[in-house]
Amino acid sequence: MPLQGSKVGAKEEFAKRVGLDLFRFLESFQTQQMGDHIVVPANALDRWFVRFSEKFRRDPDFLTRRKEAF
Repeated sequence: MPLQGSKVGAKEEFAKRVGLDLFRFLESFQTQQMGDHIVVPANALDRWFVRFSEKFRRDPDFLTRRKEAF
Protein backbone atom coordinates (compact mmCIF):
# COMPACT_ATOMS: atom_id res chain seq x y z
CA MET A 1 0.00 0.00 0.00
CA PRO A 2 2.78 2.55 0.68
CA LEU A 3 3.98 2.18 -2.91
CA GLN A 4 0.53 3.07 -4.24
CA GLY A 5 0.36 6.07 -1.88
CA SER A 6 3.72 7.37 -3.07
CA LYS A 7 2.64 6.88 -6.68
CA VAL A 8 -0.51 8.91 -6.04
CA GLY A 9 1.58 11.55 -4.28
CA ALA A 10 3.99 11.77 -7.21
CA LYS A 11 1.13 12.12 -9.69
CA GLU A 12 -0.51 14.76 -7.52
CA GLU A 13 2.77 16.69 -7.36
CA PHE A 14 3.12 16.43 -11.15
CA ALA A 15 -0.46 17.67 -11.66
CA LYS A 16 0.21 20.63 -9.37
CA ARG A 17 3.30 21.52 -11.37
CA VAL A 18 1.34 21.37 -14.65
CA GLY A 19 -1.31 23.61 -13.09
CA LEU A 20 1.34 26.03 -11.84
CA ASP A 21 2.92 26.18 -15.30
CA LEU A 22 -0.49 27.01 -16.80
CA PHE A 23 -1.18 29.62 -14.13
CA ARG A 24 2.21 31.32 -14.66
CA PHE A 25 1.59 31.42 -18.41
CA LEU A 26 -1.88 32.93 -18.03
CA GLU A 27 -0.60 35.33 -15.39
CA SER A 28 1.92 36.69 -17.91
CA PHE A 29 -0.96 38.32 -19.82
CA GLN A 30 -2.00 40.44 -16.85
CA THR A 31 -1.22 44.10 -17.54
CA GLN A 32 -2.68 45.63 -14.40
CA GLN A 33 -3.89 44.56 -10.99
CA MET A 34 -7.44 43.25 -11.39
CA GLY A 35 -7.88 41.67 -7.97
CA ASP A 36 -8.97 38.06 -8.33
CA HIS A 37 -9.34 38.19 -12.13
CA ILE A 38 -6.90 37.67 -14.99
CA VAL A 39 -8.02 38.72 -18.46
CA VAL A 40 -6.44 36.59 -21.19
CA PRO A 41 -6.83 36.24 -24.96
CA ALA A 42 -9.37 33.65 -26.11
CA ASN A 43 -6.64 31.42 -27.54
CA ALA A 44 -4.42 31.52 -24.44
CA LEU A 45 -5.13 27.94 -23.41
CA ASP A 46 -4.34 26.66 -26.91
CA ARG A 47 -1.10 28.66 -26.94
CA TRP A 48 -0.11 27.31 -23.53
CA PHE A 49 -0.82 23.72 -24.59
CA VAL A 50 1.37 24.06 -27.70
CA ARG A 51 4.15 25.66 -25.63
CA PHE A 52 3.82 23.03 -22.88
CA SER A 53 3.86 20.15 -25.39
CA GLU A 54 7.00 21.49 -27.08
CA LYS A 55 8.77 21.96 -23.74
CA PHE A 56 7.74 18.47 -22.63
CA ARG A 57 9.01 16.89 -25.88
CA ARG A 58 12.36 18.67 -25.49
CA ASP A 59 12.69 17.85 -21.79
CA PRO A 60 10.18 15.45 -20.20
CA ASP A 61 11.67 16.15 -16.76
CA PHE A 62 11.35 19.94 -16.82
CA LEU A 63 8.45 19.91 -14.36
CA THR A 64 9.99 17.54 -11.86
CA ARG A 65 13.26 19.44 -11.60
CA ARG A 66 11.67 22.70 -10.51
CA LYS A 67 11.34 23.31 -6.82
CA GLU A 68 8.72 26.08 -6.85
CA ALA A 69 6.39 26.35 -3.88
CA PHE A 70 2.69 26.01 -4.49
